[in-house]
Amino acid sequence: MDKAIDDAAAKLNDVADSAANTTLKEASDSLAATLTGITVNDVNDAVDAAQKVATESADYVNQVAQACS
Repeated sequence: MDKAIDDAAAKLNDVADSAANTTLKEASDSLAATLTGITVNDVNDAVDAAQKVATESADYVNQVAQACS
C-alpha cells in the first residue's frame, strides 16, 4: 500500500509540474504532499490511510472541478 500511495504522489507531482493553471498545480501539489506523508505499518494504519486518501481525493476533485468551471 505504501508503494501505491508513493506512486500516486509521484504521478500527482508530474501533473502539478505540467499544469498551466495555478489552482490545479496547487491542488495537485497539496494532494501529493499529503500522500507522501502517509506511512502504513499495520492494518490500523491502512484503514487510516484509506480514509485520509478518500477525504483528500474528494477535496482534490472539488478543487479541480472549481478550477475548470
